[in-house]
Amino acid sequence: KCTFCHYGLDTPPHNVDMEEGLFLKIIDQLKAISFRGSLGLFEINEPLTDKRIYDFLCYSRNNLPHAWLILTTNGDLLNHKNAEFLFASGLNYLYLNSYDGVARTRNIQLLSNIDARYTKNIVHIDRTYQIDWGSRAGNVAQHKQEKVLKPCDYVYNVLYIKPSGKV
Repeated sequence: KCTFCHYGLDTPPHNVDMEEGLFLKIIDQLKAISFRGSLGLFEINEPLTDKRIYDFLCYSRNNLPHAWLILTTNGDLLNHKNAEFLFASGLNYLYLNSYDGVARTRNIQLLSNIDARYTKNIVHIDRTYQIDWGSRAGNVAQHKQEKVLKPCDYVYNVLYIKPSGKV
């Protein structure tokens, strides 16, 4: 329920989960090349809505011991117990975004209840003052801007794999 995103408000959300076999195959392929980069188990979603996230983290950690496993959450579904379980499952870093005052208060309180061993690996980002939201190449209608006519550097730094397996 992020204030800047109307996903699911106009039409029902159409969440598509990646099939477990496909996820395991991707991790196995990363293992085969001794992947040591960052691996975010999410795209534009809340990773804690997928109950398999803990198993996926464990599998990733066991097979990619040198990878940097990260998640980003708005904190709506986060509590001290599942935060600690995420780290016990192999997570390296958690980005915790607050998009409004209620979320900021909740997330700051939440951080005070999480074991200090893990809070050093949680970055709370106060986005309550952010007003310049991107349109994700025109895919977020309420933030559409003029076309960007310059090259996109993401293709050289980031690889996104859709739940279908499409890159």
